[in-house]
Amino acid sequence: MPFVGALFTRWISAAVLSGPGQLIAAAGPGWLSRIAPDASTAVLAGPLVVTGIGSRLP
Repeated sequence: MPFVGALFTRWISAAVLSGPGQLIAAAGPGWLSRIAPDASTAVLAGPLVVTGIGSRLP
């Protein structure tokens, strides 16, 4: 994912790209807080992937 973020910086400045990246990274824990504690591991994968994607944008 860092490779994709680096490709985006060719067309969009890193400062502009980091704002949405932080919002995406913050959406992951927000989504994770809505999941029941007894949920399966597969259900937890979505919010964790969203957090990882957001944190990899510059």
